Amino acid sequence: MAVLADDQVMVLDEAAILAVWDSVAQRSPQRHACLGSCASQLESAEVTRRISTEKAMAAMVASMNEVAFLDEGQVERLLEAEAEALNMSILENR
Repeated sequence: MAVLADDQVMVLDEAAILAVWDSVAQRSPQRHACLGSCASQLESAEVTRRISTEKAMAAMVASMNEVAFLDEGQVERLLEAEAEALNMSILENR
């Protein structure tokens, strides 16, 4: 950690500190709104990703059932690990 030199230290009186705090407090609603917007966009993207992933998995199961020598239940069990990994990815991104 670097040592602070005298010219790197800011000295403020109480009024200046309160002014800085007021400035920060005024920006808080803007930042809150920005973060809320970002969160809703991420949620929308996650819903879109989940829907497209579900469709892709359903199509993959159908394709594998058409060409597989296993029965439908066995194919679905093989794909269960992949579906679980996708679900964990969705949960981790929340």
